[in-house]
Amino acid sequence: MDKRRDEGRPPAPEASRTSNAALAPLAPQRDEATPSRPEVVPGPAGPHDSSSGPKDLAPGPRDLPCLGLALLLALLWTACVDGLPLGLAPFFPCLGGVGVTLSLLCFLAIALVLGRGPRRLGRETAALVVVCALLSVAPSLTASTELRLLNSLVLGPCCVLTFLLLSGGAERIALSLRGCLVALAFFFGSQVRNAGRLRSLRPSLATRSLVSAGLGLLAGVVVLALVVPLLASADAVFMRLLEDSFLWMGEGWERWVWRAVRVAVVGTLSFSLLVAVADRQGSQVQGAPSVRRRDASALSVTVPLLMLDVVYAVFVIIQFAYLFGGAASTAAFGGYAAYARSGFFQLVVVAAINLAVVLASRWLRRDAKPARHVGVLQYLLLAATLVVLASAALRMSLYVGVYGLSLLRALTYLGMVAIAGLVALVGASIALPHLPTFRLSLAFLLALWCAFILSGPAARIASFNVDGYLSGSIEVIDIDYLGSLSPDARWAIARLAEESPACEDQARLELDALEHYWDGETWSTLTAAELLSGGR
Repeated sequence: MDKRRDEGRPPAPEASRTSNAALAPLAPQRDEATPSRPEVVPGPAGPHDSSSGPKDLAPGPRDLPCLGLALLLALLWTACVDGLPLGLAPFFPCLGGVGVTLSLLCFLAIALVLGRGPRRLGRETAALVVVCALLSVAPSLTASTELRLLNSLVLGPCCVLTFLLLSGGAERIALSLRGCLVALAFFFGSQVRNAGRLRSLRPSLATRSLVSAGLGLLAGVVVLALVVPLLASADAVFMRLLEDSFLWMGEGWERWVWRAVRVAVVGTLSFSLLVAVADRQGSQVQGAPSVRRRDASALSVTVPLLMLDVVYAVFVIIQFAYLFGGAASTAAFGGYAAYARSGFFQLVVVAAINLAVVLASRWLRRDAKPARHVGVLQYLLLAATLVVLASAALRMSLYVGVYGLSLLRALTYLGMVAIAGLVALVGASIALPHLPTFRLSLAFLLALWCAFILSGPAARIASFNVDGYLSGSIEVIDIDYLGSLSPDARWAIARLAEESPACEDQARLELDALEHYWDGETWSTLTAAELLSGGR
Protein backbone atom coordinates (compact mmCIF):
# COMPACT_ATOMS: atom_id res chain seq x y z
CA MET A 1 0.00 0.00 0.00
CA ASP A 2 2.79 2.41 0.98
CA LYS A 3 4.81 1.40 -2.02
CA ARG A 4 1.97 2.20 -4.37
CA ARG A 5 1.42 5.50 -2.59
CA ASP A 6 5.11 6.48 -3.00
CA GLU A 7 5.14 5.71 -6.71
CA GLY A 8 5.04 8.85 -8.88
CA ARG A 9 6.28 11.10 -6.10
CA PRO A 10 9.45 13.15 -6.74
CA PRO A 11 12.45 11.85 -4.89
CA ALA A 12 13.51 13.53 -1.72
CA PRO A 13 15.99 16.37 -2.07
CA GLU A 14 18.74 14.51 -0.28
CA ALA A 15 18.31 11.47 -2.45
CA SER A 16 18.34 13.66 -5.55
CA ARG A 17 21.55 15.31 -4.55
CA THR A 18 23.10 11.99 -3.81
CA SER A 19 22.17 10.51 -7.14
CA ASN A 20 23.37 13.59 -9.03
CA ALA A 21 26.66 13.53 -7.19
CA ALA A 22 27.14 9.91 -8.10
CA LEU A 23 26.46 10.54 -11.76
CA ALA A 24 28.54 13.76 -12.03
CA PRO A 25 32.24 13.46 -12.86
CA LEU A 26 34.57 13.83 -9.97
CA ALA A 27 35.83 17.42 -9.63
CA PRO A 28 39.48 17.85 -8.78
CA GLN A 29 39.99 18.53 -5.15
CA ARG A 30 42.15 21.43 -4.06
CA ASP A 31 43.98 21.68 -0.83
CA GLU A 32 43.09 24.83 1.02
CA ALA A 33 46.67 25.18 2.22
CA THR A 34 48.01 25.17 -1.34
CA PRO A 35 48.02 28.71 -2.82
CA SER A 36 45.78 28.97 -5.86
CA ARG A 37 47.27 29.94 -9.20
CA PRO A 38 46.10 33.21 -10.72
CA GLU A 39 43.61 32.71 -13.51
CA VAL A 40 44.86 33.60 -16.95
CA VAL A 41 42.48 36.09 -18.53
CA PRO A 42 42.89 36.55 -22.28
CA GLY A 43 43.69 40.13 -23.14
CA PRO A 44 45.31 42.20 -25.82
CA ALA A 45 48.70 41.08 -26.95
CA GLY A 46 51.59 42.98 -25.53
CA PRO A 47 54.13 44.88 -27.57
CA HIS A 48 56.55 41.95 -27.49
CA ASP A 49 53.99 39.29 -28.29
CA SER A 50 55.18 37.50 -31.39
CA SER A 51 51.66 36.43 -32.29
CA SER A 52 50.41 39.96 -32.68
CA GLY A 53 52.71 41.24 -35.43
CA PRO A 54 52.13 44.35 -37.47
CA LYS A 55 48.62 43.96 -38.78
CA ASP A 56 49.06 46.65 -41.41
CA LEU A 57 51.83 44.66 -43.12
CA ALA A 58 49.89 41.38 -43.16
CA PRO A 59 48.68 40.47 -46.66
CA GLY A 60 44.99 40.86 -47.29
CA PRO A 61 42.60 39.38 -49.85
CA ARG A 62 42.25 42.74 -51.59
CA ASP A 63 45.95 43.52 -51.95
CA LEU A 64 46.25 42.23 -55.51
CA PRO A 65 43.12 44.05 -56.76
CA CYS A 66 44.40 47.19 -55.05
CA LEU A 67 47.75 46.75 -56.79
CA GLY A 68 46.12 46.41 -60.20
CA LEU A 69 43.91 49.45 -59.65
CA ALA A 70 46.86 51.44 -58.35
CA LEU A 71 48.84 50.67 -61.52
CA LEU A 72 45.92 51.85 -63.64
CA LEU A 73 45.76 55.09 -61.66
CA ALA A 74 49.52 55.54 -62.01
CA LEU A 75 49.34 55.05 -65.77
CA LEU A 76 46.50 57.56 -66.02
CA TRP A 77 48.42 60.07 -63.91
CA THR A 78 51.54 59.60 -66.02
CA ALA A 79 49.57 60.19 -69.21
CA CYS A 80 48.02 63.33 -67.73
CA VAL A 81 51.22 64.96 -66.50
CA ASP A 82 53.47 63.83 -69.35
CA GLY A 83 55.22 66.81 -70.85
CA LEU A 84 54.56 69.00 -67.81
CA PRO A 85 57.33 70.18 -65.48
CA LEU A 86 57.41 68.57 -62.06
CA GLY A 87 54.94 65.86 -62.97
CA LEU A 88 55.08 64.39 -59.48
CA ALA A 89 54.50 67.70 -57.71
CA PRO A 90 51.58 67.71 -55.26
CA PHE A 91 50.45 71.08 -56.58
CA PHE A 92 49.65 69.65 -60.01
CA PRO A 93 45.94 70.42 -59.42
CA CYS A 94 46.91 74.09 -59.72
CA LEU A 95 47.54 73.41 -63.41
CA GLY A 96 44.04 72.03 -63.73
CA GLY A 97 42.38 70.79 -66.84
CA VAL A 98 40.79 67.53 -67.91
CA GLY A 99 43.72 65.52 -66.53
CA VAL A 100 43.03 66.53 -62.93
CA THR A 101 39.33 65.83 -63.33
CA LEU A 102 39.93 62.33 -64.73
CA SER A 103 42.55 61.42 -62.12
CA LEU A 104 40.55 62.56 -59.11
CA LEU A 105 37.21 61.19 -60.29
CA CYS A 106 38.77 57.79 -61.04
CA PHE A 107 40.41 57.62 -57.63
CA LEU A 108 37.17 58.69 -55.97
CA ALA A 109 35.16 56.04 -57.84
CA ILE A 110 37.65 53.28 -56.96
CA ALA A 111 37.69 54.37 -53.32
CA LEU A 112 33.90 54.22 -53.22
CA VAL A 113 33.90 50.67 -54.58
CA LEU A 114 36.61 49.49 -52.19
CA GLY A 115 34.86 51.20 -49.29
CA ARG A 116 31.84 48.83 -49.56
CA GLY A 117 29.91 51.06 -51.97
CA PRO A 118 28.06 54.36 -51.60
CA ARG A 119 25.04 52.82 -49.86
CA ARG A 120 26.89 52.45 -46.58
CA LEU A 121 28.02 56.05 -46.48
CA GLY A 122 26.70 58.42 -43.86
CA ARG A 123 24.71 61.43 -44.92
CA GLU A 124 27.50 63.91 -44.26
CA THR A 125 30.10 61.65 -45.85
CA ALA A 126 27.99 61.31 -49.00
CA ALA A 127 27.60 65.10 -49.14
CA LEU A 128 31.36 65.56 -48.88
CA VAL A 129 31.92 63.01 -51.66
CA VAL A 130 29.57 65.00 -53.90
CA VAL A 131 31.45 68.21 -53.07
CA CYS A 132 34.78 66.58 -53.95
CA ALA A 133 33.35 65.40 -57.26
CA LEU A 134 32.07 68.89 -58.10
CA LEU A 135 35.36 70.54 -57.16
CA SER A 136 37.22 67.95 -59.24
CA VAL A 137 35.15 68.92 -62.27
CA ALA A 138 35.83 72.65 -61.80
CA PRO A 139 39.39 72.66 -63.27
CA SER A 140 38.04 71.32 -66.56
CA LEU A 141 35.42 74.07 -66.73
CA THR A 142 37.63 77.15 -66.32
CA ALA A 143 40.96 78.04 -67.90
CA SER A 144 41.85 80.73 -65.35
CA THR A 145 45.06 79.83 -63.53
CA GLU A 146 44.07 81.94 -60.52
CA LEU A 147 40.72 80.19 -60.15
CA ARG A 148 42.33 76.77 -60.54
CA LEU A 149 44.85 77.63 -57.85
CA LEU A 150 42.17 78.83 -55.43
CA ASN A 151 40.06 75.78 -56.17
CA SER A 152 42.99 73.47 -55.41
CA LEU A 153 43.35 75.10 -51.98
CA VAL A 154 39.77 74.06 -51.23
CA LEU A 155 39.89 70.74 -53.08
CA GLY A 156 42.97 69.46 -51.24
CA PRO A 157 41.53 69.53 -47.69
CA CYS A 158 38.20 68.16 -48.96
CA CYS A 159 39.95 65.19 -50.59
CA VAL A 160 41.92 64.47 -47.41
CA LEU A 161 38.77 64.55 -45.27
CA THR A 162 36.89 62.38 -47.76
CA PHE A 163 39.73 59.85 -47.77
CA LEU A 164 39.53 59.49 -44.00
CA LEU A 165 35.75 59.04 -44.11
CA LEU A 166 35.86 56.51 -46.95
CA SER A 167 38.48 54.58 -44.97
CA GLY A 168 36.00 54.08 -42.15
CA GLY A 169 36.79 57.17 -40.10
CA ALA A 170 34.09 58.44 -37.79
CA GLU A 171 32.25 61.59 -38.86
CA ARG A 172 32.41 62.99 -35.35
CA ILE A 173 36.22 62.96 -35.61
CA ALA A 174 36.75 63.98 -39.23
CA LEU A 175 34.14 66.75 -39.20
CA SER A 176 35.37 68.39 -36.03
CA LEU A 177 37.57 71.40 -35.47
CA ARG A 178 40.70 69.22 -35.37
CA GLY A 179 39.50 66.91 -38.12
CA CYS A 180 41.69 68.44 -40.82
CA LEU A 181 44.87 67.78 -38.85
CA VAL A 182 43.78 64.24 -37.98
CA ALA A 183 42.87 63.52 -41.61
CA LEU A 184 46.15 64.98 -42.88
CA ALA A 185 48.18 62.80 -40.51
CA PHE A 186 46.18 59.72 -41.52
CA PHE A 187 46.57 60.52 -45.23
CA PHE A 188 50.37 60.70 -45.16
CA GLY A 189 50.65 57.95 -42.57
CA SER A 190 48.72 55.53 -44.78
CA GLN A 191 51.17 56.02 -47.64
CA VAL A 192 54.14 55.15 -45.42
CA ARG A 193 52.47 52.41 -43.38
CA ASN A 194 50.93 50.38 -46.19
CA ALA A 195 53.74 50.57 -48.75
CA GLY A 196 55.52 47.63 -47.08
CA ARG A 197 52.63 45.32 -47.89
CA LEU A 198 53.90 45.08 -51.45
CA ARG A 199 56.64 42.78 -50.18
CA SER A 200 54.13 40.47 -48.50
CA LEU A 201 52.29 39.55 -51.71
CA ARG A 202 52.71 35.86 -52.49
CA PRO A 203 54.64 35.26 -55.70
CA SER A 204 52.31 32.47 -56.86
CA LEU A 205 49.26 34.69 -56.73
CA ALA A 206 51.17 37.54 -58.31
CA THR A 207 52.41 35.29 -61.10
CA ARG A 208 48.94 33.98 -61.87
CA SER A 209 47.59 37.51 -61.85
CA LEU A 210 50.29 38.67 -64.24
CA VAL A 211 49.56 35.77 -66.58
CA SER A 212 45.84 36.55 -66.52
CA ALA A 213 46.52 40.21 -67.09
CA GLY A 214 48.82 39.35 -70.00
CA LEU A 215 46.19 37.19 -71.67
CA GLY A 216 43.59 39.90 -71.19
CA LEU A 217 45.98 42.48 -72.60
CA LEU A 218 46.63 40.33 -75.66
CA ALA A 219 42.91 39.91 -76.29
CA GLY A 220 42.37 43.64 -75.87
CA VAL A 221 45.12 44.46 -78.36
CA VAL A 222 43.51 42.19 -80.96
CA VAL A 223 40.13 43.89 -80.54
CA LEU A 224 41.62 47.39 -80.54
CA ALA A 225 43.50 46.63 -83.76
CA LEU A 226 40.12 46.26 -85.43
CA VAL A 227 38.20 49.02 -83.66
CA VAL A 228 40.69 51.90 -83.48
CA PRO A 229 41.17 52.36 -87.27
CA LEU A 230 37.40 52.49 -87.73
CA LEU A 231 36.99 55.11 -84.99
CA ALA A 232 39.90 57.15 -86.35
CA SER A 233 38.35 57.29 -89.80
CA ALA A 234 35.01 58.35 -88.31
CA ASP A 235 36.18 61.31 -86.19
CA ALA A 236 38.89 63.91 -86.90
CA VAL A 237 39.46 64.83 -83.25
CA PHE A 238 40.03 61.19 -82.32
CA MET A 239 42.43 60.89 -85.27
CA ARG A 240 44.46 63.81 -83.93
CA LEU A 241 44.65 62.29 -80.46
CA LEU A 242 45.71 58.99 -81.99
CA GLU A 243 48.48 60.67 -83.99
CA ASP A 244 49.70 62.44 -80.85
CA SER A 245 49.75 59.11 -79.04
CA PHE A 246 52.01 57.53 -81.68
CA LEU A 247 54.34 60.52 -81.47
CA TRP A 248 54.33 60.11 -77.69
CA MET A 249 55.34 56.44 -78.01
CA GLY A 250 58.18 57.19 -80.40
CA GLU A 251 60.17 59.42 -78.05
CA GLY A 252 63.61 58.76 -76.57
CA TRP A 253 64.45 56.29 -73.84
CA GLU A 254 65.08 59.04 -71.30
CA ARG A 255 61.42 60.02 -71.31
CA TRP A 256 60.41 56.38 -70.93
CA VAL A 257 62.72 55.90 -67.95
CA TRP A 258 61.21 58.95 -66.27
CA ARG A 259 57.72 57.63 -66.99
CA ALA A 260 58.60 54.26 -65.46
CA VAL A 261 59.87 55.99 -62.31
CA ARG A 262 56.71 58.06 -62.17
CA VAL A 263 54.50 54.99 -62.52
CA ALA A 264 56.43 53.19 -59.78
CA VAL A 265 56.23 56.08 -57.32
CA VAL A 266 52.62 57.04 -57.99
CA GLY A 267 51.57 53.38 -58.14
CA THR A 268 53.11 52.69 -54.74
CA LEU A 269 51.44 55.70 -53.16
CA SER A 270 48.10 54.83 -54.77
CA PHE A 271 48.38 51.22 -53.58
CA SER A 272 48.98 52.38 -50.01
CA LEU A 273 45.96 54.66 -50.10
CA LEU A 274 43.67 52.07 -51.66
CA VAL A 275 44.71 49.46 -49.09
CA ALA A 276 43.79 51.89 -46.32
CA VAL A 277 40.34 52.27 -47.87
CA ALA A 278 39.86 48.54 -48.50
CA ASP A 279 40.86 47.58 -44.94
CA ARG A 280 38.91 50.51 -43.44
CA GLN A 281 41.93 51.57 -41.43
CA GLY A 282 40.31 54.91 -40.70
CA SER A 283 38.09 53.20 -38.14
CA GLN A 284 41.19 52.89 -35.93
CA VAL A 285 41.72 56.65 -35.84
CA GLN A 286 40.88 58.04 -32.43
CA GLY A 287 40.03 61.60 -31.55
CA ALA A 288 42.14 63.77 -29.33
CA PRO A 289 41.79 62.87 -25.64
CA SER A 290 39.71 65.28 -23.62
CA VAL A 291 41.86 67.50 -21.44
CA ARG A 292 40.45 69.19 -18.41
CA ARG A 293 40.99 72.90 -18.56
CA ARG A 294 39.82 75.99 -16.79
CA ASP A 295 37.41 78.23 -18.66
CA ALA A 296 38.13 81.93 -18.91
CA SER A 297 36.28 84.14 -16.48
CA ALA A 298 33.41 86.27 -17.68
CA LEU A 299 35.33 89.44 -16.78
CA SER A 300 38.35 88.57 -18.94
CA VAL A 301 36.04 88.15 -21.94
CA THR A 302 33.84 91.14 -21.15
CA VAL A 303 36.63 93.73 -21.20
CA PRO A 304 37.84 93.25 -24.83
CA LEU A 305 34.28 92.82 -26.10
CA LEU A 306 33.19 96.04 -24.42
CA MET A 307 36.17 97.95 -25.82
CA LEU A 308 35.43 96.76 -29.35
CA ASP A 309 31.73 97.52 -29.03
CA VAL A 310 32.46 101.10 -28.02
CA VAL A 311 34.78 101.63 -30.99
CA TYR A 312 32.30 100.12 -33.42
CA ALA A 313 29.48 102.23 -31.99
CA VAL A 314 31.37 105.32 -33.12
CA PHE A 315 32.09 103.72 -36.49
CA VAL A 316 28.44 102.80 -37.02
CA ILE A 317 27.33 106.36 -36.22
CA ILE A 318 29.76 107.72 -38.81
CA GLN A 319 28.56 105.27 -41.44
CA PHE A 320 24.91 106.22 -40.98
CA ALA A 321 25.72 109.92 -40.89
CA TYR A 322 28.08 110.10 -43.87
CA LEU A 323 28.14 107.02 -46.07
CA PHE A 324 24.61 105.66 -45.90
CA GLY A 325 23.12 109.16 -45.79
CA GLY A 326 25.34 110.58 -48.55
CA ALA A 327 26.14 113.73 -46.58
CA ALA A 328 27.96 116.52 -48.39
CA SER A 329 30.29 117.11 -45.47
CA THR A 330 32.61 114.43 -46.78
CA ALA A 331 34.22 117.01 -49.04
CA ALA A 332 37.10 117.18 -46.62
CA PHE A 333 37.90 113.58 -47.57
CA GLY A 334 37.88 114.25 -51.31
CA GLY A 335 34.12 114.24 -51.85
CA TYR A 336 31.44 111.62 -51.34
CA ALA A 337 32.59 109.50 -54.31
CA ALA A 338 36.19 109.33 -53.12
CA TYR A 339 35.03 108.73 -49.53
CA ALA A 340 32.72 105.90 -50.58
CA ARG A 341 35.20 104.19 -52.92
CA SER A 342 37.89 103.61 -50.34
CA GLY A 343 38.62 101.11 -47.64
CA PHE A 344 36.41 98.22 -48.72
CA PHE A 345 39.21 95.65 -48.54
CA GLN A 346 40.17 96.86 -45.07
CA LEU A 347 36.57 96.67 -43.88
CA VAL A 348 36.26 93.06 -45.01
CA VAL A 349 39.38 92.18 -43.04
CA VAL A 350 38.00 94.00 -39.99
CA ALA A 351 34.73 92.07 -40.26
CA ALA A 352 36.67 88.80 -40.36
CA ILE A 353 38.62 89.86 -37.25
CA ASN A 354 35.36 90.66 -35.42
CA LEU A 355 34.00 87.24 -36.25
CA ALA A 356 37.22 85.63 -35.00
CA VAL A 357 36.98 87.59 -31.73
CA VAL A 358 33.42 86.38 -31.09
CA LEU A 359 34.39 82.78 -31.87
CA ALA A 360 37.42 83.04 -29.57
CA SER A 361 35.29 84.42 -26.73
CA ARG A 362 32.85 81.54 -27.14
CA TRP A 363 35.63 78.93 -27.30
CA LEU A 364 37.32 80.24 -24.15
CA ARG A 365 34.04 79.79 -22.23
CA ARG A 366 32.56 76.83 -24.07
CA ASP A 367 32.13 74.74 -20.88
CA ALA A 368 31.27 77.57 -18.51
CA LYS A 369 27.81 78.68 -17.48
CA PRO A 370 26.51 81.24 -20.02
CA ALA A 371 26.65 84.84 -18.85
CA ARG A 372 23.87 87.04 -20.16
CA HIS A 373 25.94 90.21 -20.43
CA VAL A 374 28.65 88.38 -22.38
CA GLY A 375 26.05 87.17 -24.87
CA VAL A 376 24.71 90.72 -25.24
CA LEU A 377 28.19 92.06 -25.98
CA GLN A 378 28.76 89.29 -28.51
CA TYR A 379 25.48 90.11 -30.28
CA LEU A 380 26.43 93.80 -30.37
CA LEU A 381 29.77 92.98 -31.97
CA LEU A 382 28.08 90.72 -34.54
CA ALA A 383 25.58 93.47 -35.34
CA ALA A 384 28.43 95.94 -35.80
CA THR A 385 30.10 93.39 -38.09
CA LEU A 386 27.01 93.36 -40.31
CA VAL A 387 27.13 97.16 -40.50
CA VAL A 388 30.80 96.97 -41.48
CA LEU A 389 29.94 94.45 -44.20
CA ALA A 390 27.12 96.67 -45.48
CA SER A 391 29.49 99.63 -45.60
CA ALA A 392 32.11 97.59 -47.47
CA ALA A 393 29.49 96.27 -49.92
CA LEU A 394 28.20 99.78 -50.65
CA ARG A 395 31.70 101.14 -51.18
CA MET A 396 32.56 98.19 -53.43
CA SER A 397 29.37 98.61 -55.47
CA LEU A 398 30.07 102.30 -56.09
CA TYR A 399 33.63 101.49 -57.10
CA VAL A 400 32.66 98.60 -59.38
CA GLY A 401 29.94 100.70 -60.99
CA VAL A 402 32.57 103.12 -62.26
CA TYR A 403 35.69 101.02 -62.79
CA GLY A 404 34.22 97.60 -63.49
CA LEU A 405 34.54 94.19 -61.87
CA SER A 406 37.73 92.17 -61.40
CA LEU A 407 38.51 88.76 -59.97
CA LEU A 408 39.82 90.29 -56.73
CA ARG A 409 36.66 92.37 -56.31
CA ALA A 410 34.49 89.34 -57.05
CA LEU A 411 36.36 87.37 -54.39
CA THR A 412 35.79 90.27 -52.01
CA TYR A 413 32.05 90.02 -52.62
CA LEU A 414 32.30 86.29 -52.00
CA GLY A 415 34.13 86.94 -48.74
CA MET A 416 31.38 89.33 -47.64
CA VAL A 417 28.70 86.73 -48.25
CA ALA A 418 30.75 84.09 -46.42
CA ILE A 419 31.29 86.32 -43.39
CA ALA A 420 27.62 87.33 -43.30
CA GLY A 421 26.56 83.67 -43.34
CA LEU A 422 29.02 82.78 -40.58
CA VAL A 423 27.80 85.74 -38.51
CA ALA A 424 24.26 84.36 -38.76
CA LEU A 425 25.40 80.87 -37.72
CA VAL A 426 27.46 82.16 -34.80
CA GLY A 427 24.56 84.34 -33.68
CA ALA A 428 22.28 81.31 -33.73
CA SER A 429 24.82 79.27 -31.76
CA ILE A 430 24.81 81.88 -28.94
CA ALA A 431 21.11 81.25 -28.41
CA LEU A 432 21.41 77.51 -29.16
CA PRO A 433 24.67 76.28 -27.56
CA HIS A 434 24.19 72.70 -28.79
CA LEU A 435 23.97 73.74 -32.44
CA PRO A 436 26.67 71.96 -34.57
CA THR A 437 28.20 75.26 -35.61
CA PHE A 438 31.38 73.86 -37.14
CA ARG A 439 29.61 71.34 -39.38
CA LEU A 440 27.04 73.87 -40.53
CA SER A 441 29.74 76.43 -41.22
CA LEU A 442 31.77 73.90 -43.20
CA ALA A 443 28.72 72.91 -45.24
CA PHE A 444 27.84 76.55 -45.91
CA LEU A 445 31.35 77.53 -47.02
CA LEU A 446 31.76 74.50 -49.30
CA ALA A 447 28.34 75.04 -50.89
CA LEU A 448 29.17 78.73 -51.42
CA TRP A 449 32.50 77.95 -53.06
CA CYS A 450 30.99 75.25 -55.28
CA ALA A 451 28.34 77.70 -56.48
CA PHE A 452 31.02 80.31 -57.19
CA ILE A 453 33.62 78.17 -58.97
CA LEU A 454 31.06 76.27 -61.08
CA SER A 455 29.31 79.45 -62.24
CA GLY A 456 32.16 80.48 -64.56
CA PRO A 457 33.48 83.53 -62.67
CA ALA A 458 35.92 84.67 -65.37
CA ALA A 459 33.25 84.65 -68.08
CA ARG A 460 30.77 86.45 -65.82
CA ILE A 461 33.30 89.12 -64.90
CA ALA A 462 34.04 89.80 -68.56
CA SER A 463 30.32 89.90 -69.44
CA PHE A 464 29.60 92.30 -66.56
CA ASN A 465 32.29 94.73 -67.71
CA VAL A 466 31.23 94.55 -71.35
CA ASP A 467 27.56 95.06 -70.46
CA GLY A 468 28.42 98.02 -68.26
CA TYR A 469 30.58 99.62 -70.93
CA LEU A 470 28.02 99.14 -73.67
CA SER A 471 25.26 100.58 -71.45
CA GLY A 472 27.40 103.58 -70.45
CA SER A 473 27.64 102.92 -66.70
CA ILE A 474 31.34 102.04 -66.99
CA GLU A 475 33.28 104.83 -68.65
CA VAL A 476 36.53 103.01 -69.42
CA ILE A 477 36.99 99.30 -70.04
CA ASP A 478 40.30 97.49 -69.67
CA ILE A 479 40.38 95.11 -72.63
CA ASP A 480 43.86 93.87 -71.73
CA TYR A 481 42.56 92.73 -68.36
CA LEU A 482 39.65 90.93 -70.00
CA GLY A 483 42.11 89.04 -72.18
CA SER A 484 44.18 88.09 -69.14
CA LEU A 485 41.15 86.34 -67.62
CA SER A 486 41.82 83.36 -69.94
CA PRO A 487 39.77 82.09 -72.91
CA ASP A 488 36.72 82.05 -70.64
CA ALA A 489 36.29 85.76 -71.57
CA ARG A 490 36.42 85.09 -75.31
CA TRP A 491 32.68 85.42 -75.94
CA ALA A 492 32.41 88.71 -74.06
CA ILE A 493 35.38 90.20 -75.95
CA ALA A 494 33.88 89.03 -79.26
CA ARG A 495 30.60 90.78 -78.41
CA LEU A 496 32.52 93.94 -77.52
CA ALA A 497 34.28 93.86 -80.89
CA GLU A 498 30.96 93.53 -82.70
CA GLU A 499 28.98 96.19 -80.81
CA SER A 500 31.64 98.84 -80.08
CA PRO A 501 33.51 100.22 -83.12
CA ALA A 502 35.85 102.19 -80.83
CA CYS A 503 37.10 99.00 -79.19
CA GLU A 504 36.99 96.73 -82.21
CA ASP A 505 40.67 96.82 -83.14
CA GLN A 506 41.98 96.18 -79.64
CA ALA A 507 39.36 93.52 -79.01
CA ARG A 508 40.36 91.72 -82.23
CA LEU A 509 43.98 91.71 -81.08
CA GLU A 510 42.99 90.12 -77.77
CA LEU A 511 40.94 87.50 -79.58
CA ASP A 512 43.90 86.65 -81.79
CA ALA A 513 46.10 86.30 -78.71
CA LEU A 514 43.56 84.00 -77.06
CA GLU A 515 43.58 81.78 -80.12
CA HIS A 516 47.20 80.85 -79.25
CA TYR A 517 46.50 80.54 -75.51
CA TRP A 518 46.78 76.74 -75.60
CA ASP A 519 49.97 76.60 -77.68
CA GLY A 520 52.43 74.28 -75.98
CA GLU A 521 49.82 72.88 -73.60
CA THR A 522 49.09 69.17 -73.30
CA TRP A 523 45.62 67.69 -73.59
CA SER A 524 45.35 67.23 -69.83
CA THR A 525 45.55 70.98 -69.14
CA LEU A 526 42.76 71.86 -71.58
CA THR A 527 39.23 72.56 -70.47
CA ALA A 528 36.51 70.13 -71.45
CA ALA A 529 35.12 72.60 -74.01
CA GLU A 530 38.52 73.11 -75.64
CA LEU A 531 39.19 69.37 -75.75
CA LEU A 532 35.82 68.56 -77.31
CA SER A 533 36.20 71.35 -79.86
CA GLY A 534 39.70 70.18 -80.81
CA GLY A 535 41.36 73.37 -79.55
CA ARG A 536 45.06 73.33 -78.81
